[in-house]
Amino acid sequence: MKSRISIIINNYNYGRFLGQCIDSALNQTVKPYEIIVVDDGSTDESRAVLEEYVDQVRVLLKENGGQASAMNAGFAESSGDWVWFVDADDWLVPDAVEQFIAINDGSFTRIHFRLAVVDKRGRGRGWMPKKGRSPRIYKPTDLLRTSEKPPFTPTSGNVFHRSLLEEIMPIPEVDFRLCADEYLMYSAIDKQTVSFIPKRIGYYRSHGKNAFLQHSLFNCDRGFLLQRLNSLKRTHGLIMKEFVDEPKYRFAFDTQQLRTVLLAQRVLGKESIPNIAPCSIREIREAYRARLRQERFLPQIIKEWAGYFIVRWLPLPLVEMAGWLEARCRMVAASLRND
Repeated sequence: MKSRISIIINNYNYGRFLGQCIDSALNQTVKPYEIIVVDDGSTDESRAVLEEYVDQVRVLLKENGGQASAMNAGFAESSGDWVWFVDADDWLVPDAVEQFIAINDGSFTRIHFRLAVVDKRGRGRGWMPKKGRSPRIYKPTDLLRTSEKPPFTPTSGNVFHRSLLEEIMPIPEVDFRLCADEYLMYSAIDKQTVSFIPKRIGYYRSHGKNAFLQHSLFNCDRGFLLQRLNSLKRTHGLIMKEFVDEPKYRFAFDTQQLRTVLLAQRVLGKESIPNIAPCSIREIREAYRARLRQERFLPQIIKEWAGYFIVRWLPLPLVEMAGWLEARCRMVAASLRND
């Protein structure tokens, strides 16, 4: 089946990695239909790097608006039948497009692959999703009904059919300045027929300065919590509609999202989350337990319950302090892995 693939690279201040990412798209064994690079108002050397590629790729320069705005701008300029969003600090293997074409029979709305996790020097650090048993072909809603959360691959490991994206885009830009892939995965959950290919399609770089690392998991700021709640409402709206009368809807939430709802109750009040479930303390606790029954790694279980205890019981000033320490520890740990 002929596939016109648009590769859309979104970049903000990743100039030191941008060239490798663009080169990986240009040097494919099967050339993509088009390559679009969107620079989201970078203040580093990114614009200088892009000057070297203006004759080889389409470059869009815009003011800073966040990841969602960059992806929206790139999608609006694209015309391929399939769209491959790639973060500028990641890169693709040389036969990524060829692998995609080989397995694409036109029966899926999204195809995602495995990414190798590497540090800033390219040394292996694991896989996303982790190696293990994962369904090869699935509907996300079917997995949720069997208490199994769909395998998650970050932005660069997913290829979307244009018809699917036309239904759900543009991505809400205020709510998804970061983690726009959450919106793409979950907002169309009832419309997706997904193929997961457990082959390496590219590299996900964990370099200590990834944008998401800058935000604490215990952030008590009212504006931040409202933004996260709005994100949850948008990304899980269809899930809630699909599972409103079924107890296993709770599996649509991971532990981090459950802690966000719990913390928002304490900071903003229950009236701030009328459209999110589970929302009572009992429901959140039960959902938390249900989620951790799927976890087999004891240190991770202890870590998750510690996070629940912090958000549920500590005074808010101590929660904020724990959040500050947690964010710094994540950044330091990522940096140490890169030394």
